[in-house]
Amino acid sequence: MLIQSCQDKLKRLEFWSRGYLPPVVSILFLINFCMLLATIVQPDLRNTFSLSLPHILDGEVWRLVTNLFTHDSAMHFLGNMLGFGFFAHLAVGFMGWKHFVVMLLLAAALGDTIHLLCIPEPAIGFSGLTLACIVSGACINPSGKAVFIFVIIPMWLLAAILVFIDIAGVIEGSNGVANLVHLSGAAIGFLYAKKFTNILAFLKRCERNRAHNKREKILEEYQSADELLEKVSNEGLHSLTDKERTFLKKHSENERKRQEP
Repeated sequence: MLIQSCQDKLKRLEFWSRGYLPPVVSILFLINFCMLLATIVQPDLRNTFSLSLPHILDGEVWRLVTNLFTHDSAMHFLGNMLGFGFFAHLAVGFMGWKHFVVMLLLAAALGDTIHLLCIPEPAIGFSGLTLACIVSGACINPSGKAVFIFVIIPMWLLAAILVFIDIAGVIEGSNGVANLVHLSGAAIGFLYAKKFTNILAFLKRCERNRAHNKREKILEEYQSADELLEKVSNEGLHSLTDKERTFLKKHSENERKRQEP
């Protein structure tokens, strides 16, 4: 059952890698796009939707969610959605949309919590969730290709560069970027993807061990059958015990089944 489930995940991964956006990714993209249009029409909504501890303590709890889908500008939106769309299909295809949503919820919860505890300035943006998708996608397919400033590089290198930039931003200090939120998303993406890649590796090892044991069992059967046939050749059929006769009969049936197309 687990092997079949794993194979189904790989089939989904192959389907989504052909260029189709999974429904959950399309829905999140549309939510972000609608929020962008709303903030372009009414720029004050950026302040209304931002992550701000004083306002949340005053009861404006919607900010815990709305900040994720709010962007400073069209370029901010475009950068996040390009990274999200390119890498999210890998995560969805590999772990399934339910686990993908759980990963994003964990990234959002951790990012919001760390920002509220450590940074007084309001925050907006989907970047933490985008980093979760980029890092998880890089863990799933590290040798895959991605574009960074018009240069094609491996996915693992892109993820490493982005994480390094955020670490440098944290060390440098306040720069107007929620680097800790980005790193929180990256951490969740890494841990969640590793969970699934480790499970996949474990299942593959189990399958290899099972195949190896099956081959060993067949070899032992042939060896025992050869010994009994040699005994018949030397001592005659009457020398076989009932148990040995039953074994040879079963071996003959197994051999016939193995030769069937």
